[in-house]
Amino acid sequence: MKQIRQSILTLLGMTCMLQMQAQINSGNNQFLFNPAGINPAIAGLMNNQLQLGYEARWVGIQGAPQTVFLAYDRVFSENTGWNAAVYSDHAGPVSTVALSNAFAYHLNLSSTVNLSMGMKHVLSQSYLSLGNQKVTDNDDILLSGNLNGIPVNNFDAGLSVYKPDQFLIGMSCSNLIPQKRYRFIQATEQPVLSMHAWYNTAINNHLSIEATALANVATNIPLNIQFSGMLVLDKTLGVGIDFSPSNQIGAMVYIKTKDRLNLFYNYNLPATQIFAVSKQNHAIGLSYRFGKDPAASKTFFIQSYGLVKKPAKLAVTPATQNVKTETAQPKTK
Repeated sequence: MKQIRQSILTLLGMTCMLQMQAQINSGNNQFLFNPAGINPAIAGLMNNQLQLGYEARWVGIQGAPQTVFLAYDRVFSENTGWNAAVYSDHAGPVSTVALSNAFAYHLNLSSTVNLSMGMKHVLSQSYLSLGNQKVTDNDDILLSGNLNGIPVNNFDAGLSVYKPDQFLIGMSCSNLIPQKRYRFIQATEQPVLSMHAWYNTAINNHLSIEATALANVATNIPLNIQFSGMLVLDKTLGVGIDFSPSNQIGAMVYIKTKDRLNLFYNYNLPATQIFAVSKQNHAIGLSYRFGKDPAASKTFFIQSYGLVKKPAKLAVTPATQNVKTETAQPKTK
């Protein structure tokens, strides 16, 4: 029994350490709700919103992954986005706490299309806690006792092109600097490349469709692809499905009340062998947007104010006034 416990904890601990950073930064189940968690170039697109999210995977299995985050998004000077977030992640005996600050600069490519570039700094620390498990093994550093990880400073970078009411195409790379989380363990966090897209189209005056696609890949994590589609009624209620060929399939609902309060819920069924012991993955999101100004975009994915180029007003000069006055006067013989 002791050897079995050792094997399980060793496998789970190493798996968690290899995949923790990808999980804590990506939050694939909440990409529609919190896109800035994946791409720092999206910072500012949920302007003046405070977001709270929770994700639980493989419910019913002891030590299954859980993530909680609190984020705030803001726009400064109409072209600089800022997104600050705190993450707490638990998976098996490994837990990680992270603080992130993302900044994005938004440029107008045209009157409707924008280009944004972003960088994110992430300060994180991991902990390995065996609790009351009697699995001490003098030959196994991982299981010889509780371990405090090394404080890790890392960076993410991202790029996106978007039209606030219609589409977004982006790419990002997290963990730009490969480095260890523990002094005596060689496993390191590796860069994670993400490609993602969002599209919105109106069916009629009351119905529209919002769809997203997301792909993540790293040297120590298999390629993960996820799609989602949501039917939106009067820009306040969205109901849809999401699908990952190698991981899960599920349903989601997104509610916007009074243009300020947002509620998000996503339920998934595992599509792997874990289905034999767990049939539940949950993701929940709650956000509130401060300020008096209405959102510039009415979609769920982008609710920003201040990043949409406003039509230029015609400046009235004395010269133009004289021209108008002269043309308005009747001609005399």
